[in-house]
Amino acid sequence: MVLQIFYPAASIIFSLFLARVCVKNINAEGSKSALFLSLSALIIFISNLIYSIFPSDLMQSVKLASIVLGITLASTAIFTFSLDYTLRSYWINTLFIFFLAVIPLLTQVVFWLFLTKQDVVSFLVEFNTIYSYSLLVGSIIVLGQINSLFSFKARDIYFWLLLSGPIFAAAVLGLDLMYIKHQWSGALFAVAILFSMVGISTNIFLQAPKAVQLRRDSMLENVSDSWITLDADKKIVDCNQTALALFNATHDDVLERPLPVVLSEFLNLNVKMDDLVDDEIEKSVRINEDTRYFNIRLSPIENWNNTPIGMLVTLRDVSSRKREEIERQRARDEMFVLLNAISNAASQSVDLEEFLSDVIYQIVSPFKTSSIFIYAVEEQGRADSNHRRESEYYLAAHIGLSTDAVKQLQDLPGSTTIFQLLDGKKYLLLEDFRDSQIPNSIQLLNLSSMLIIPLVVQGEGDQKLVGVLFLGRRENPSFPQDDIIRLNILAEQIASLIDSDRRKKLAITLSERKKLMRDVHDSVSQKLYGLVTLTEAAQAGLEAGAALDFEKVLSRIGENARQAVKELRLFLFQMQPSNLDKEGLISVLHHRLAAVEGRADIKVRFLADDPIQISRKKEIALYYIAQESLNNVLRHAHAKAVSVILKQGHKFITLEVSDDGCGFEPGKIKQGGLGLENIKERVKQENGKLKISSMPGKGTIIKVTFEQNKT
Repeated sequence: MVLQIFYPAASIIFSLFLARVCVKNINAEGSKSALFLSLSALIIFISNLIYSIFPSDLMQSVKLASIVLGITLASTAIFTFSLDYTLRSYWINTLFIFFLAVIPLLTQVVFWLFLTKQDVVSFLVEFNTIYSYSLLVGSIIVLGQINSLFSFKARDIYFWLLLSGPIFAAAVLGLDLMYIKHQWSGALFAVAILFSMVGISTNIFLQAPKAVQLRRDSMLENVSDSWITLDADKKIVDCNQTALALFNATHDDVLERPLPVVLSEFLNLNVKMDDLVDDEIEKSVRINEDTRYFNIRLSPIENWNNTPIGMLVTLRDVSSRKREEIERQRARDEMFVLLNAISNAASQSVDLEEFLSDVIYQIVSPFKTSSIFIYAVEEQGRADSNHRRESEYYLAAHIGLSTDAVKQLQDLPGSTTIFQLLDGKKYLLLEDFRDSQIPNSIQLLNLSSMLIIPLVVQGEGDQKLVGVLFLGRRENPSFPQDDIIRLNILAEQIASLIDSDRRKKLAITLSERKKLMRDVHDSVSQKLYGLVTLTEAAQAGLEAGAALDFEKVLSRIGENARQAVKELRLFLFQMQPSNLDKEGLISVLHHRLAAVEGRADIKVRFLADDPIQISRKKEIALYYIAQESLNNVLRHAHAKAVSVILKQGHKFITLEVSDDGCGFEPGKIKQGGLGLENIKERVKQENGKLKISSMPGKGTIIKVTFEQNKT
């Protein structure tokens, strides 16, 4: 009696312990099946314990029904675990579970409905025994395949622990069917369940190695690559399911047929066997209005003595990778075009604002932006025509902004929060414009996202901010990471070109200053020094009582003074920059003659065809040639009249500058004298013709002819 109570009680405790292990490791593979097995064991042990304590006919029926139910549920749990453990858990779906559960449930219903009919009860017990036996044999077969179908060492003790439970349970049910006829089958099967619980729980609790290697046949059939086996005659003898799915065909459709014929017929892929000699090729094909790319690899198959007996052809669909490569190449080409366009804009633009306007027109379409604007950082001493700008940032270029938006965004101080948020960052992506830190002028643009990138130039050990690029989108999606990376590259290029332009302009300014200083020293200062010398000499003569020709002295002083005034007026004119692009060549020459020659008591005659249509480079060359010629007249000719004639014919344009001054002998002028070398160099650069006519006392004529070219 004590043994009859102690055995099921101890088994209940052990089952609860193993159930607790399964619950704690519920996410481990097979833990749910193991927990179900523990509950099945509890049904058997609890019914045995109750019957041992309260023996009766009713309890005997309950015990029998519980044993039948427990054996069926336990066999089901062992079977599902074997599927789970051998990587066949995909079998266990809703329909599969329904068929496993329907027999135990129906058995219990019929058992209790026909409890008094011994023949029905006996049949149900026999039926469930056979059913449970079948599940256990299936479990043994599935687990037994581990050693033959998987890369798994059956020497491992965990494997034998797993297999011992279902083997013992199957043996018990086999004996029950043949000999013991339910006399001890419940108790023996309970022991078998304990074996299974120990094996399963040990694997879960100790995390024993599992059969994770796929079977060779399963691997070949279900890999993503299509493989095709050819015989020595290059005909298909086998292929996997992936290849058949790709061809949308059956084995009978492709077997014993040449590979090129099958590829052409089912895949519209034209491949010759000679193409496969190179071991690996790549082909593209149109399938359902979509281009797909395949990598085709050929591997020889040899027998035991290395004699070729066939070939293995592998088709790998590389469409995704190929599309990514094409997209990356397209992005690289687009970036190259953009960078080249930006560089060209920098070389052709007259000023910074024009360059930045060209830039934003280049990038607005590729990056699907609805508005772009660029703030430039104020250069020190920058001023417009009316007043010096007080803000640190000014709106240098924009597109996609309304007139009101331009007015609001025209100038922003450096203390604006948006610039402070950008400090030290490579970019700033705004997607929530309700932030109080964002200026109201930007919030009113009604954008869904905005990307802000600083235009930074890397210096020696530091960074220099030259501007800020703003790009806005009114529609989703926001700026992807790829666009941000490319725009950062463009921003670096734009910043570099802005800095280069400013450095170039600074170098030109310094060069012009040095030239002006040299001109002042060689002209105005020399004339003033001559005045001082003549004045001091006359004063010394008067003090010594020497006889002086005051008329001659005063004449020389007046001549030097007038020449100094001419040089000073020329200097002041050169200090005022001429805007040749806006005013045009004729207007600029008019201004020069009126401001310098006209105020130097030189009679001026200017004849010009209006308008003059000529390329920008030739217009600049003519302007500097005319200016150099007029400077020579002012400084050296002592002329009373000067004439400038600008004529445009059908094929040629001609500039003629003549004076009535002292003239010179062209052959006796030293190298570089009178600025003639500068004139000759500019004429040579434009492939023009230069004619200089002059004689002492007869004045000078400088005539330049350029071939007509409006582009």
